[in-house]
Amino acid sequence: MVNQGQLDGVGTVSVVIPVYRGATTIVDLIEEIRPFFSAVTTPAGHRFRVSEVILVDDNGPDGSDRVIAELVATVPEVRSLRLSRNFGQHAATIAGMSSSTGDWIATIDEDGQHDPAALPSFVDEAIRTHAGVVYARPTNPAPHGAMRNLASRASKSIMSMVIGSKGFREYQSYRLVRGEVGRHLAEFAASGVYLDVALGWVTERVASVTVVLRAGGERSSGY
Repeated sequence: MVNQGQLDGVGTVSVVIPVYRGATTIVDLIEEIRPFFSAVTTPAGHRFRVSEVILVDDNGPDGSDRVIAELVATVPEVRSLRLSRNFGQHAATIAGMSSSTGDWIATIDEDGQHDPAALPSFVDEAIRTHAGVVYARPTNPAPHGAMRNLASRASKSIMSMVIGSKGFREYQSYRLVRGEVGRHLAEFAASGVYLDVALGWVTERVASVTVVLRAGGERSSGY
């Protein structure tokens, strides 16, 4: 089990990024993560580093595979998984979790709306609350347009009624998951499972940190 002492030393974070149409954004995203390849100290005094970035190629149409291959060849901390077909964001994220090795797993969207600079806050909150999952709690609407945001809220409302989860509206794809929790989930999660519902099956302690969502560069995420 990962404990507070490990992260109070120098804990490791695996960053998992599902990629569908990220050819124009993932290089800049890796550059933003790069400062964390060396150990950093969080505001609360904890030490961690990003030990690996796992780019999960979800068979997108825009040549992301070529960009991923170049990153793998030039950045030692970056590695990749290529799915046999397009499975969708949740399945791609779970595949990356399964392959991870870090004490913690951070999941980040491909399009740049999630600022890696928030990672220290996630680590601090995880240690403070002993949470199995820490979600981003945006202070602004997602930069996807009114119709897409409305559809997302409607989907979460429906799922909340179906599964009776009062916290479902708080689910976000920017999250920090305890490594053992994420890898345990990946052992049994089938294709088509809603990742955050499955996380609720394997952990009860959930926390959140406030973040500001950024505009997603030239294009919003393909998911």
